[in-house]
Amino acid sequence: MKLNLDIIRDYLPECYQAKRRGPDNLVIFWGRPVFYEVGCVMEENTLYVVRADALPHTLPPENTAVICIGNVLSREWLAGNIHLLTVSSGFSVSKAFNAIQDIYNHFDDWDRALLKELGKDLDFDINRIIQLGMEVLENSFSVLNPSLEIILSAEFMHQESGMAEIVVSNKSRILALEQMTFYIKNCALERHIRVPYISSYMTPSAENVRSYCYNLYTIDCLVGRACVTERNRPFRESDYPLADLFFNYFYQAFLKYLHSQQKAESPRITALRNLLRHDPLSSSEYEQLAFRSDEEWVCFKLKEQHDKKHLPKDYMCAALNAMMPETCYTVIQSDAIIGLLCICQSTGNNLELFENFLKSMDYVGGISDRLTDIRKLDHYLLQADYLMECVYETRNVER
Repeated sequence: MKLNLDIIRDYLPECYQAKRRGPDNLVIFWGRPVFYEVGCVMEENTLYVVRADALPHTLPPENTAVICIGNVLSREWLAGNIHLLTVSSGFSVSKAFNAIQDIYNHFDDWDRALLKELGKDLDFDINRIIQLGMEVLENSFSVLNPSLEIILSAEFMHQESGMAEIVVSNKSRILALEQMTFYIKNCALERHIRVPYISSYMTPSAENVRSYCYNLYTIDCLVGRACVTERNRPFRESDYPLADLFFNYFYQAFLKYLHSQQKAESPRITALRNLLRHDPLSSSEYEQLAFRSDEEWVCFKLKEQHDKKHLPKDYMCAALNAMMPETCYTVIQSDAIIGLLCICQSTGNNLELFENFLKSMDYVGGISDRLTDIRKLDHYLLQADYLMECVYETRNVER
């Protein structure tokens, strides 16, 4: 496995007092180092270990890196645009060289362990992939699916003894309302980014920690958002290239995981979608849409407010379904959001929650009369559509 100078610096023991010099380029990596022999010409794309007093007068090629024992350097070397790492002069070249080799050994072992786990079939375990990743990245990890559920996570749990344990979980949990609103309003705007990135938004908690994220796509379909979050310790420069490598392995592992965890769509959502398409429904599908005597349901239709930052429709549907499970069902049809909402007394403040959420997400909506016959859904949709357009025009006039 090739490493860059930031990784070597961060993983050398502190007593080496390693200091990075030269261009800030995280994407240039080198294989294992070689000893520099006095009088030799430094070659391109090579990492050398050399004492400061043995440095050549001629500067190396642009993509060459040098780990220098001692920091007393000539003016030319200090002024040159050279990939350079200096360490304390109190160590011999051989001792420093062996310490660097140990770092390469460590990451070769890590890379092989990830590859081995990924190559498993029947005993493949995505939790093990996450465990291996966080053993190096030393921070929290989570995966958010399009339904706004955290489906995979890892946290550092500190014991009284001072030791830390990585606890990995694949138990799904829905985001708290505050977190969901924050994510939808802010982080969802980053969903089209196809490379790892530092999220522009801090967490809504008092921690104000950063997250390094990677959007997981299958062709053009977003299937998840993986995040490493600096809850255990602040990010170091070396974390980013190491996280990039981990994300590459995790992406492949996540696709395997999804294949093994495929869940069928809710039967009620399927029946509602078929009804809106005017497809003939089976008796079992009509049963899915039948309401109990103690339930009261309405139909709604949603539209984005004009000149506002809008949450994508698929996220909006997922958020509503997740916030009010089994009492709110939404689908996208003809570029509009249509759904059913239960407003009976047993559901508490469903309607108030629904209306407040629309306002916070800059959507407008119309709600029909109470449904008495699901077969007349088109009639109720016309009511919801008319009221939605009235609200939309009123908001435009108010502006």
